[in-house]
Amino acid sequence: MNFLTIDAANAIYECGGGLHIYRHPVAHAGFYRLCYAINTFERALGEAADDEYWATFIRLLKRYRFHMLAAPLPFDWQDPRIPDLEQRLSHHVARCHAIYPQFASQAHKLFDMFRLIGRSSDNPLLDCFLQVWYAQPEEPSAILVKESRLIPATEAVIQSNQALAHKRVDVISPTQADYARCYQQLFVIGSVCWFPDHIFSAPRASTIHVISYRWLANRWRPEPLFAGTPDSLSYRSFFIDTIPGMQAADAEESEVLLEPKDILPIIDAKALSKRLSHTESVLNPYQEDVPARLFVLAGDMGVFVEAADQTKVLAINLDNDDGNEDHIQRIPFNELTSGMFILLRTEGGGDYIVEVADKLMGPKLAQRVRQSQIRWKSLLRKVVEQRGLFETCLDLIDLGSQLANETNVRNWMASRTIRPSKEDDFRAILRLVGLEAEFDAYWKDAKIILEAHQRAGFHIRKQLLRQVRVSDLQLLRKKDQIKFVLPEADGGSLTAFRIEYVDPDIVQVPISRLGELFPLE
Repeated sequence: MNFLTIDAANAIYECGGGLHIYRHPVAHAGFYRLCYAINTFERALGEAADDEYWATFIRLLKRYRFHMLAAPLPFDWQDPRIPDLEQRLSHHVARCHAIYPQFASQAHKLFDMFRLIGRSSDNPLLDCFLQVWYAQPEEPSAILVKESRLIPATEAVIQSNQALAHKRVDVISPTQADYARCYQQLFVIGSVCWFPDHIFSAPRASTIHVISYRWLANRWRPEPLFAGTPDSLSYRSFFIDTIPGMQAADAEESEVLLEPKDILPIIDAKALSKRLSHTESVLNPYQEDVPARLFVLAGDMGVFVEAADQTKVLAINLDNDDGNEDHIQRIPFNELTSGMFILLRTEGGGDYIVEVADKLMGPKLAQRVRQSQIRWKSLLRKVVEQRGLFETCLDLIDLGSQLANETNVRNWMASRTIRPSKEDDFRAILRLVGLEAEFDAYWKDAKIILEAHQRAGFHIRKQLLRQVRVSDLQLLRKKDQIKFVLPEADGGSLTAFRIEYVDPDIVQVPISRLGELFPLE
């Protein structure tokens, strides 16, 4: 939750007091046919749509469709994540006759529709924005887009327009809007259903213009955010089609509304984990899989975090205003939420806390205690492979373990878990794998690793706090990625990425991929 000061709340209340909301429907027949044809073709595929061949083809087209619906970009805009989109789609349809001949004709027609639109420099959303802005060129103004990754491209389009290049037109995302100043005009691109209610019920502008294609549904019933706000404030002038004197783009009877929820990109955590596991199994057939949760990050990036009770992640919570030192915290993975910043190693490679801990221990001691840890874990995994997880738990209980269950045994086997917290559980493991005689030595080695990790965590946090103390937190709130160069880490760095979405599903992921940043596409 984002906390507002009294002054900020008053400013928002005053800003919304004279709120007028206008909707501006945009037309483009060719783009409409493409949007609708994607849905038609996907339905025609039926069960074949789940095949990776078609899933990739449809995913790429839907991604392009979303970008064109969600930002004022020209149709020939090149997604930096997929700069060769037309070529990739062309390769797909070229193989269709051999793989799925029954869909070849429809696939080629769909591709031809895309190619016709994708080579056009038309930008209907920008044209509409300019028409409205020229009629009321009030500053400051802002353009609100659904995804923060679309901000740089939108800013580039705005700056390339001579009339706007030297005007105050900000481009913001919904999260950034929470901390934005109040504008004279806010231009919302896309369906209102894509945005939080407070964008409209606690507005940062006295006039809001909703610019979207006329076939994109905009059903929404605004509710007042502030207690005692009269109903007329929320409903007055909502979705007046145009500003008086401007011409509306009336929908044709033949156009079918597209549901906004069906347009939003869907991140399939299970499919991602399956692809990662397949890749790792080829490179390393003995790769360990662990339960993990997918975090979707700003910039169209993702990371898998181990879903274990003891997993804590270094994060920045800007909503904590008790003082700078409290912004950086080690937060349990299941308490991380959208809007927080997760800290990941982006330069220098490797697991940073392990690397720092090993430096603090020294190379000889680090190598010895790490080998000690690897040995008992490897032996435990072999027992689980032979006996199964359930039987291994029963064996450990018989040998004196108090907390042996399937979840805990998985955690104990995981490379990132140092040791069980209870001596009885650790002794039972060593009895099971034939190392009980060396219990004291193994327990001592595990204690050395644990203390080194604690010191490393303190060391990292101390460096980060120095960075935060000299940072402008108001500026940080406007960004989606924050890079912290750690001078004592041989030129390494940590980058804080804003969490956009936390997938609720737990999936199995190769342990080597935990904490590894990767592009979602």
